[in-house]
Amino acid sequence: MFVLGQGFGDHPVKPRREALFRQGYGPLQVNEELLSFYGQERNLDDIADFLSRILDPRTSPEARANDLHWLTRNAEMLT
Repeated sequence: MFVLGQGFGDHPVKPRREALFRQGYGPLQVNEELLSFYGQERNLDDIADFLSRILDPRTSPEARANDLHWLTRNAEMLT
């Protein structure tokens, strides 16, 4: 999902890495609809985790700022 879905983190998968992935897994047919579903499910799980930590009074200000950054990035991907 992370190699073929292309929507996670700050490190996009470049053609060489995708080629290595395909070399390791062999020929495969990607179900784009299913890949999209699981990608969006992962985004929602991440958002729930970020919100949980942001709202936890035990979270440090630094961690809260980091979680808010990633929450914003994930929310932007959903629009």
